[in-house]
Amino acid sequence: MLVGIDVTLPVQAPLALIGDAGEDLEPHLSQARAELAGDGPQPREETKAEAPAAESPTTQSVPKGRILASRAVRRAAHEQGIALEDIAPGSGPGGRIVLSDLDELPAGETVRRPMSPMRRAIAANVTASKQTIPHFYMKLTIDAGPLRQLHAAEKSEYGCTLGDILLVASARTLRAFPAFRTRLEKDEIIKQESVHVGVAVALEDGLVVPVVHNADRLDLKGVSEASRHAAEMAKSEKIAGGGAAVFTISNLGMFGVEEFSAIINPPEAAILAIGAIRETVLVENGHMRPGHALTMVLSADHRLVDGALAARFLAHLRALLGEPGQLRSCR
Repeated sequence: MLVGIDVTLPVQAPLALIGDAGEDLEPHLSQARAELAGDGPQPREETKAEAPAAESPTTQSVPKGRILASRAVRRAAHEQGIALEDIAPGSGPGGRIVLSDLDELPAGETVRRPMSPMRRAIAANVTASKQTIPHFYMKLTIDAGPLRQLHAAEKSEYGCTLGDILLVASARTLRAFPAFRTRLEKDEIIKQESVHVGVAVALEDGLVVPVVHNADRLDLKGVSEASRHAAEMAKSEKIAGGGAAVFTISNLGMFGVEEFSAIINPPEAAILAIGAIRETVLVENGHMRPGHALTMVLSADHRLVDGALAARFLAHLRALLGEPGQLRSCR
């Protein structure tokens, strides 16, 4: 080690030197310590059998097949369509790729990379969905005041999220509307008795849909625990109950997206897209007041669900979210 504990160093300054067994690193250690002390590079004594110079942390070779990069760098590279393999090793310590490495790519350069297995699966799924399922969409904007009040009252006790409350309300609504728990198999409509709800979770290279089983039988605390566990499993690439859902919820509210339309996840009959809660002016009985609104968009399969039924589904969901205190307990 070149420095002790709790020592502040400039970015990319060396911390330690690593050599082969039996290699004499003392000349390199002396020079590195002198440079850290601000004395500048020190000449080394030449010896007949001088050990080869140790590589600096920014030029160390990276084991073949291993790419060093933070999650933020990987996400930025994915968004820009850059394959990290094309720019490894990076300029960071130990060959780590840093954000500035992404910016140094030649302007206008075309980057090609093969689709990952996850992206291929997503591409096949959404293409089949849009090509074979006649989607129709219904948008509903609700007063989010009661929803925010319940969340504020419950989150400190067991860490429930706004998404958990919406999941409970959706599950109770699914229980009341069997058509949203159906799937089409050739010329037969198959009704699912259990209310298993999928929750879309974004990963670095796509998204997965872990499932909360029997969500309609759980109280708010139970759904909160189950959804948190499912999300953690998904992020560790251990999908809980994949493929068992009868309905999916996709929530982009945490990114500030106000509204969007989601693609149905086959063979499900519908999917609910949830936007961000936003400050707005609400009009009630001809009077304006400041408040908060939430917009949801329901995408439904017109082979299984008709427009009037979808409208009643959303009306039922709005009623539950208007008095969300009833979602605290199992019913």
